[in-house]
Amino acid sequence: MERTLLERVLEASPIGIGIFDADGQIRRMNRRFAEYLGLGGDDPTTYVLGDVPLFDEDSKEIPYAERPAARVLATGESVDDQHIQVDSQDSQTRWLSANAEPLDDGVIVTTADITQLKEQAQRLKREHDDLEAAIDNFLEIKNVQLYSAVTSCSASPSRSQTAVSSVHGFRPRGDG
Repeated sequence: MERTLLERVLEASPIGIGIFDADGQIRRMNRRFAEYLGLGGDDPTTYVLGDVPLFDEDSKEIPYAERPAARVLATGESVDDQHIQVDSQDSQTRWLSANAEPLDDGVIVTTADITQLKEQAQRLKREHDDLEAAIDNFLEIKNVQLYSAVTSCSASPSRSQTAVSSVHGFRPRGDG
């Protein structure tokens, strides 16, 4: 009964869960964990830590010793929210947030798919950069126009006011 309940909890979980022994051999994993690591067609019971290439935020392969489960096995300390990239079976990059906790005789690793969050953050950054560039461009044009208007005016305050107002789209007081 207890084993069946554990299997049901693992499969019902919306996150990937993998349990490894102290040698890095898989003891249990749920369907999501296998899916996230691209182990769909492979026999997941033969998976060993380090078999799947993982990549960091700069798309550089993460050395085995720096991976969440390996760090826990080496230090006995938890790893929280390490962002990793995995190439999925459909040749798409999947972003995962990985956590790893020590067990008496191994490590448990949980993974959540954060691909949509990463893509949204990248899209927002691009939009922010585009908006910032447009504002800088606008301000540069207005500064050039203002400088031209001021330098082309004589010492007459009313002409200067009219020129500056026209650059910024304002009308001097008294103009309808």
